[in-house]
Amino acid sequence: MSLKPSRTLKIEAVGDFSTRKIKPRIRLTGQWLEKLGFIPGHRVTIYSLKPGELTLQFNESAMPPM
Repeated sequence: MSLKPSRTLKIEAVGDFSTRKIKPRIRLTGQWLEKLGFIPGHRVTIYSLKPGELTLQFNESAMPPM
């Protein structure tokens, strides 16, 4: 299976700009996440195998009780 990028997101700057304590933030929102299996309340694990690359994986062992 070949993976293709489905979204382009901007890395935001958040924090205290006057003291230069700024951190990067990426927000993922939208119904497209649910279509990919990411349901509100579920948890994901984030891996980084190399700089500039993130992988999100649904974490079945951390599912909330129904």
